[in-house]
Amino acid sequence: MKGVFYMKRLSAALFCLFLTGAYGAHWNKDTYVIWSLKKQAPHQAAVVSWSDWLVFGNAVSGKPGVRFILNTMAASGIREVWWRTFGGGNTLYSSKVPEVTNGNYAGQGADYSRYDSLADAVEYAHKLGIKISAWYTPLEEAHGWPDNVRSRYVDLHKDLWDRNVAGLPAEAPSFYYKQYRDYKLALAKEMLHNYDIDGMVIDFERGGSPGRNDLWGYLLPMIKDFNRKYNRSGRPASDDPVWQAYRAENLGKFMRGVKDLAKSRKRPAELTAIFKAGEDLSAHCDIAGWNREKMLDRIGIIKHGKGWGKPATNLASLQNQYRHKYQLPTSMIFYSLNGSKTEIQTCLDKAVAGKVKNIIWFETTYLYFRELYALPTAAACPEKLTLKSPVYDLRKGGEIYVVAAGSWTLKIAGKTVAAGKADIPAMVKVPAQASRISLEFICSLPKDSTKAGIAVQGKIGSTAIQSDATWKSSQGEVVTLAQPGVPPFLAPLDEAVTGGVK
Repeated sequence: MKGVFYMKRLSAALFCLFLTGAYGAHWNKDTYVIWSLKKQAPHQAAVVSWSDWLVFGNAVSGKPGVRFILNTMAASGIREVWWRTFGGGNTLYSSKVPEVTNGNYAGQGADYSRYDSLADAVEYAHKLGIKISAWYTPLEEAHGWPDNVRSRYVDLHKDLWDRNVAGLPAEAPSFYYKQYRDYKLALAKEMLHNYDIDGMVIDFERGGSPGRNDLWGYLLPMIKDFNRKYNRSGRPASDDPVWQAYRAENLGKFMRGVKDLAKSRKRPAELTAIFKAGEDLSAHCDIAGWNREKMLDRIGIIKHGKGWGKPATNLASLQNQYRHKYQLPTSMIFYSLNGSKTEIQTCLDKAVAGKVKNIIWFETTYLYFRELYALPTAAACPEKLTLKSPVYDLRKGGEIYVVAAGSWTLKIAGKTVAAGKADIPAMVKVPAQASRISLEFICSLPKDSTKAGIAVQGKIGSTAIQSDATWKSSQGEVVTLAQPGVPPFLAPLDEAVTGGVK
């Protein structure tokens, strides 16, 4: 049976190669896959851990892999990316900050000191019209457990270690120390000033392991200063809100520095804070205080469903609660890790019906390898629409190439000229017309489609025609959904990721 499976995959790959051999040369860097978004559809963003794509899915490393991931999301209608920049305390981009640990995962071919995934992701996302922010996890110095992707900084600076409620070393530095805050700010400055990111997402949900939590932050000088300031004595209770706010001020100093860095750029960056629903205040996080100081532009709320990693069903009520509480744009993080397709679909339907404005898919790895990309596609992209090109002089007719993710019909002046099926490229002779007129494509997506889009290229008379966002849609906004060049649903992986823009 395994042999039959691989033969089927080989046959499919050869078929794709046949298509790209026949038609691939016609697609150049000026051709985009375009589609329209549904009116009133939620804005969809996605978290991207490129390292996870490499570990769990054997994705291609380097620039081809980055482009493949972004193409996959773009073709499903996802319009924003939170690009992971740290795994534990190790960078997932090429950092030059002294004492930093650049990630190096030889088994996946990813040495971040040599390959800058963030630089390629920013450049390519912007070519696709996708907004991209750096996802920064400043509390992590290890990921999952202390010896898993552990930052070198931890062992180089044991003198900066925090203390837990029992007074024991807590295996990670404390933000109480200016030296440590400055180190973390240097990393933030590097990302904000060296990369054309649209924003920075600072994640206070991920604390590393054994985990920065309310049982941490018990440095002796902090306790003494707190007791003196508030006329207290003894060891403060870990859940005392006054003590929580006092400890969170150490992160507040860091946050003010990040805000200043974001404002000092030529193009200011949006600043988002992620935290768990119901945990607005902790030893490391004071959302209300930071909001009063206008440090935040947006918040991202994490709420697990029944069991870790499953989507929550009450995203709409949580969104409304937090938007009312802080008067800030609120993004609801939608977990797809452990929920079944039916469960995720039910939660998504409730979120859309409840008018959730911003959905963050976490995590794109699982969307792809569990074949769930039809869910964001259906939420973003209409099943049927009409796309109209700019006006062209059709007196000499023309010849165009067309390929789409769904079936399509081409009409000119109300008359059907050509039609095609999903994923099958076609060469169309455009008949001469007596006047200047638009091309009109009526398009339909198949059920459970994982992608949307149509690409058109060729000439009308002597005028080159390319599909881009200057077209008009019956649904409203037309967007660029996938890479310029070879449409990703036409070409196999090796062709799709190297076609178009170099």
